[in-house]
Amino acid sequence: MDTTTSIPPPPPRQSPLDIPEILIRIGQFLPLWSGEGFRLEFDPCPLLRCCLVSRAFRQALLPTLWYLYDGYRMRNIPPAILSRYSPYFRIITSTGPFKGPFQCKNLTELNTVYGQEWSRALLVSNPGLKRLVWGGPFSRRIETLEQQQEWQQELKVLMGLENLDEIRMSGFSLGEGIFVKLLRNNASSLSNLAMSTVAGVTSIEGLELPHLTELQVTFGCAESPALLDLVRCCPRLQKLSLLGSKTRASAAFVPPHHQQQHQQNQQMHAGEHSQELDSEVVRLSQNIAECCSELTHIKFTTTSTTGGAQTNAVFRNQSFLQGPELALIANACRRLEGFTAELATLDLALTSALMAHSSTLKFLSLTFHETDLETTRIVDRTREMNLLRRLKASLSHLQDLHLDWAGRLSANIAQAGAPATAARGSTATVLSTPASVPATIPSTGTIIGVAPLPTAHLGAAVATTMNPAADATGWDEMNVGRNAFAVQEEVAAFLEEPWASLELETLRLHGMFRSAPPTPTLSAEPNDDEDKEAGEGKKKKAIKVVWRLAKGAGMQQRPSSPHQHVHSQQQQQQAQLNLGEGSGSTVRNSKPEQQSRLLENVTGLTRLRHLCFNYTTYERIPLL
Repeated sequence: MDTTTSIPPPPPRQSPLDIPEILIRIGQFLPLWSGEGFRLEFDPCPLLRCCLVSRAFRQALLPTLWYLYDGYRMRNIPPAILSRYSPYFRIITSTGPFKGPFQCKNLTELNTVYGQEWSRALLVSNPGLKRLVWGGPFSRRIETLEQQQEWQQELKVLMGLENLDEIRMSGFSLGEGIFVKLLRNNASSLSNLAMSTVAGVTSIEGLELPHLTELQVTFGCAESPALLDLVRCCPRLQKLSLLGSKTRASAAFVPPHHQQQHQQNQQMHAGEHSQELDSEVVRLSQNIAECCSELTHIKFTTTSTTGGAQTNAVFRNQSFLQGPELALIANACRRLEGFTAELATLDLALTSALMAHSSTLKFLSLTFHETDLETTRIVDRTREMNLLRRLKASLSHLQDLHLDWAGRLSANIAQAGAPATAARGSTATVLSTPASVPATIPSTGTIIGVAPLPTAHLGAAVATTMNPAADATGWDEMNVGRNAFAVQEEVAAFLEEPWASLELETLRLHGMFRSAPPTPTLSAEPNDDEDKEAGEGKKKKAIKVVWRLAKGAGMQQRPSSPHQHVHSQQQQQQAQLNLGEGSGSTVRNSKPEQQSRLLENVTGLTRLRHLCFNYTTYERIPLL
């Protein structure tokens, strides 16, 4: 009798493509969208082909295919298909023409607006929602009984959410009881809160948000004065964004022959103007200093999102926070790592505050706007550039620097009659501002940092002084030339002086100087003068750094902001001038000297990977 036992055959070896987790990971790398920006369109063909391979592929990839629903970009999909696969939805950004029925029960993010029946149903059926973007009725008034009932239903559904991680609300009028209850229901999980144009919040007594790390509120909102006290409820706050600025009437026109006296009056009363926002700024800075020991990032931006001439008009009528006010908020932080601000100019107070955080500051973004306010008409752009040189020489741990003038500074330093270029190697002296003089106001008499008048202009100045009836136009043109030359010297010094930080990874300079048209590659050529100084017998090893145009960064790139739109037109005009200098001119010969100085100046920054000037982005090519 045979007693041998048969050994069962080994199970068939499993293919990696039979493991659902691997298939899901593969599906995440397949493109679902084509185009960029506003031209982004839903294009699922590559992933649909993979779904046809087998049943396992289909089951694994369908959740990836329908993970995000964008009603506008997926508007061509039949409603029956959308309803059938809606259980796979995890994110809904907009519904488009399709208003349901939705069968999804596991949404994590929902973008909706007030008064939508389908959104109320989704809020009820998805209690595990993590991120809610909710737009209110804005200027729509709730007056009729039907509107009041609709509003009560909306609030009832909203109060049922208790697991939100992020809330972004705008356009609401909420009483303090409703506001506090909404946040208190989600206090155990809420980490990100953004409130803009929200009225009716006059008290937040008893509210605690122990896990909130990011907060965005509207600044200067008289309808909700308690929003600035929210920071007292957030002991773990790390990022604070302040939106908006107060708008005042445009400044009246001052005749040229009265401008000098008017500027003196402005200097005398400048302290009064700078105190307009002090009460709110002081309250906010005290709250930060007392309750937000972990705050590391501050951002102050305007709320204007319009484009073209309308945006320029809005910006010119803005009352931005003054330098001392921004400095007060920055100094309230114990460890400032990131600072972003839109402002009229840079002054000594803000510069000193940023320099005080030189050991920790890693990200700095400053955007300068023109305004029609009298307090900003006397701004000295020369001092502005000089203070930026101080920051460059002191911020030793800076990793990302963004400076934006929207083409205004480069236009000012190229005035007719001004010297073409400052002498190479000549460095302007760093200016010192007396402590007795406010940082935002030039001292009386000679403007700080402005080059002395040439002899020819000096005679004209004396003649104008002796003759009160002389035409003021010549005097204005002379001052423009002086300022243009002084600013040009400061820009040249900024581009030549060494960097205090060798950790810089991203550098963006927009509007500081005029650049050549974008080219596929850029490189910094060695300086011939430096090679001669090294001696004929010694060979100096030149470090060559090559930059290539980043994807989609050519001249035809669509501007993503009004600033880029304005400057792209100036850049195209400059490109035509550069290319039209001669039939034999090359791209290298058309490269302005200031652009060459910048490329040479950043050669030693080994960590620099992204270089962007005048809205054209280059990336570093690694050389072996």
